[in-house]
Amino acid sequence: MAQHNPWLTAPQEASPDPVTTRPAPSAGLPRSSAPQAAPPRETAVDLSAESIAAPVVQRRGPSAPQGGVDELDAVDRLPRRPASALALAWWLGAHGGAGESTLAEWLPGSRPADHRWPTAPAGPVDPAGGAPSPVVLVCRSHARGLQAAQKALTDWASGAVPGVELLGLVVVADAPGRLPKPLRDLARLVGGGAPRVWHLPWIEAARYAPTDGTTAPPAPARKLLREVTHLAQAAAQASVEIGAQTGSSAPATSSPVPDPAAPAATSPEPTTSAAAPWRNAR
Repeated sequence: MAQHNPWLTAPQEASPDPVTTRPAPSAGLPRSSAPQAAPPRETAVDLSAESIAAPVVQRRGPSAPQGGVDELDAVDRLPRRPASALALAWWLGAHGGAGESTLAEWLPGSRPADHRWPTAPAGPVDPAGGAPSPVVLVCRSHARGLQAAQKALTDWASGAVPGVELLGLVVVADAPGRLPKPLRDLARLVGGGAPRVWHLPWIEAARYAPTDGTTAPPAPARKLLREVTHLAQAAAQASVEIGAQTGSSAPATSSPVPDPAAPAATSPEPTTSAAAPWRNAR
């Protein structure tokens, strides 16, 4: 039976951009000589455990694979590989040039997945693997990038990628300015299949940044990095607690929580059991 799905049949319009109002000049002064507020000073982002105060991250889509989603043909899948190294989180580019390497440089302890799902080794925590690898899918906001992310999300939703905990999807702007409406609608539709969605705007300075890992994360990316850090730490702590309850120790596939003061794992959220018609849009 067909089910009504707002992600597919009636996507809501994005709210208009807020109008920025300019303060009036001080009384008695010409407009050109009114005192101007000093621009905020650029500071390096603090991603230490002490600075992360459990940000509120809203869930948007399904938190786990769902029944009734057909597996993709092999040609449409991203490759798999065992997670052979420790990582706080894995950035998985759905296509070339998505930005997984840059995000990995901005977040210490995380790694680029090289466009391959980093599946966990066999172990007791997950039926098909050990402690699930925390993964963030990354794509560009152009049509090709969004369609590649859609295929990757369908692949995950079908249950064909065991040993992975998908934290969400990062949509990286492919050009300055606001997305055209057709791409906004497609991004909203594709995002309905991810647990969470972050939109990273165009960052001109990133085009000139060196690739030696010495560049501090730009301000627009800091909220994303803090939230991913919190989610990955919570997932790692949850895996430890599950292993303790079952009386077995799971092989670690993510970096351990670096500080005892890190936020505790949140309670698991119920799995969405509805079908995923968002995968049908092309």
